[in-house]
Amino acid sequence: MDPDLKIIFDNVQESFKLKIERIETNTLWKFSIPNYSELMINKSHYDKLCELFQHWNSKFDLVTKSKTDLSDEDLKNQLIYCLLSRYESCFGKNEGAGLHGALPPSLFELLKREMNANFECFASPLNSYFSQYCSAFPDIDLFFGSFGSFLHFQPKEGFFFFFSLFVIH
Repeated sequence: MDPDLKIIFDNVQESFKLKIERIETNTLWKFSIPNYSELMINKSHYDKLCELFQHWNSKFDLVTKSKTDLSDEDLKNQLIYCLLSRYESCFGKNEGAGLHGALPPSLFELLKREMNANFECFASPLNSYFSQYCSAFPDIDLFFGSFGSFLHFQPKEGFFFFFSLFVIH
């Protein structure tokens, strides 16, 4: 599966071909626009984004509402490219891995089981444990389950998990 996609950046008024390929024994995906950019994502993160996209698109029909003539698969891959570009340009490679403290899955499982937690207040489509979360970039992340910025989130009830960013001084 190596689809070529056309990406149009309105502000540049040019078309680019997006090439997607599996490399290194199918453990990495490479998204590239020749002579422009190259972004890598590991298979587990790519699969997670595909699952989130499928879940939220089937629930809210986001592809139809986006008013595009692209197929679900093409739109999904364009959005993954945009998501990877955004996070890399803002946080560097590996989605700013040093900017947040990851908790072990066993703690998330405990909170879900004992407290009925199912929502993260500070996450991204790449690092979220739950499929519902608030994130920094709702314009792209909403296709992968984001409820928008936590600063604008107004829940009525529920158990919401806070584990904010940390900075090493």
